[in-house]
Amino acid sequence: MNWQEYEDETTEDIIEYIKMKEDDGFEEAAQAAFHVFCFRFGEDLVRKCEVICKNNGLDKHVAAMISQRTFHRFWKYPKYNHEKSRAADYDTGVKFYLYRIAQRELLNWRNEQNSPYTGEEEIVCEMPEPDYNNYAVEKR
Repeated sequence: MNWQEYEDETTEDIIEYIKMKEDDGFEEAAQAAFHVFCFRFGEDLVRKCEVICKNNGLDKHVAAMISQRTFHRFWKYPKYNHEKSRAADYDTGVKFYLYRIAQRELLNWRNEQNSPYTGEEEIVCEMPEPDYNNYAVEKR
């Protein structure tokens, strides 16, 4: 399907198409709807991410990456529910929802950057036997 077919759809309908990505025969339609969703909210989200990143001493490159991670997260879990939002209209509620995801993604990214773990660690299942010959024993 062509993404231009979804340009005139409401945001509510676009999100419903995205939610149907797991259904048989709807993945292509869901991807086209998601493409429209990203165009509709992308510029606003990037601007908001730039503000968030600037307030945290980060540059525009990190803001662009955070916005990509935000959209990736929304694609993976399209669970927006307008009934839980305090926003007056649907589009504003979606923006606030995306902003909250962006804040969480920034925290996740920062934790990844500051993590002492590299992923090359090994899980120890059994404690090794101590080698007492290598310890200096103090005589009393």
